[in-house]
Amino acid sequence: MNSIIDISMDPKFSEICGFTDEEILTNFHGHILQALSKMQDKKIFEKDTTYSDFMKELEFWYNGYSWDEETKVYNPFSVINCLYNNQFSHYWYDSGTSLAAYKHRLNPETYVNIISNNINTGELAPIGDLKALKSESFLFQTGYLTISKIQISRRFINYILKCPNNEISYAIAKDFGNLDSPFAGFQGSINEKYGSFVDAFEASDDEECARLFSSLLDKFSLHMHSPAENVYQAILYILLNSRGFRASFEQPLGDGRVDIVYDSPSGIKAVIEIKRVRLSISEKVPRLTEAPPSGSALPGFQEHSEQVRNCLENSIADAVSQILSKKYVRAFYLEGQTRACAVAVNGWTDSMFRFYNVDWNSRTILAPIQKEQTWNGDAEPELRDQNRPVQTAWASVCATSIDVYVHG
Repeated sequence: MNSIIDISMDPKFSEICGFTDEEILTNFHGHILQALSKMQDKKIFEKDTTYSDFMKELEFWYNGYSWDEETKVYNPFSVINCLYNNQFSHYWYDSGTSLAAYKHRLNPETYVNIISNNINTGELAPIGDLKALKSESFLFQTGYLTISKIQISRRFINYILKCPNNEISYAIAKDFGNLDSPFAGFQGSINEKYGSFVDAFEASDDEECARLFSSLLDKFSLHMHSPAENVYQAILYILLNSRGFRASFEQPLGDGRVDIVYDSPSGIKAVIEIKRVRLSISEKVPRLTEAPPSGSALPGFQEHSEQVRNCLENSIADAVSQILSKKYVRAFYLEGQTRACAVAVNGWTDSMFRFYNVDWNSRTILAPIQKEQTWNGDAEPELRDQNRPVQTAWASVCATSIDVYVHG
């Protein structure tokens, strides 16, 4: 046994641990047709869903593992269970010990970097001594990360790692949300403290979404370096995906890549675009300085300064304009109305959410959603003052060819 050869990273064996596209199409064609038919009967898929559509969904959930940066393989355990149960689910994640068991080695920044595909290393050592093993090697060896790109020079080799698919992204979000006390001075888990964010998001409660999101950002500020847009994306993604709903990160739609696409079991569909506000260095940004009121789980906020608020509003307008100009909502549109959510973030404590109904049948934007409105995809929101001048936040949207209707 002291003469064996480790073939883990050998390109000649890059297909050995999973199913390739060709293997699935050759060996599971009949099973895929059967699963598609049964999922159509269950109304998981529409009747006009094609074989190709099913394969795209299978790829989204279970493909993406690579040991050589070129060959991609599917998780065989999850594929077989999906076709057997006629249901897309988190089979691999539910089959064993989760990443939370290794939580003492991972800090909040690591989780965010995993989600935002911002991890690289010069070493992917096999698992030996867990105490000495680097987090990157552990995550790769246990299937939470896979190789996206290999950079080789005469003197070094560097691996760029990423989450392989939706099943793993969900696992990361759920594990992080369930961790006890991930932050210093933070009692309980993310889900216990911020689980209501999804409820606020589905109710289009922009103020509550901003309050919860800004509070969580403030917790991250102790563990993260200079905030970047992909960090905000990752944190928002974790909040939305930790309850098992489908949230896709950097999803190709229309003629670009939308920051987050959200589709929940309750029928809420939304495309989310996040913009980072860039203030001058001299601008003082309000922070969470007040102590939490007695019995309150979350601190209060100081009011935004006028300059900060104006910058947030302008960034909201930029986000909405991008959603429309790149046809993100139109590409995501399925039935009824699809929401657009524009988010502007500044620093670690300032955020603003705006929700909009978009009806591509009549090519109109019904905006903004009032937070007291109960969402009903079949209801027709009331339109008033259709000739009212568009407010500042919509200035950049006026340049598009789409009719804009503002009510309220």
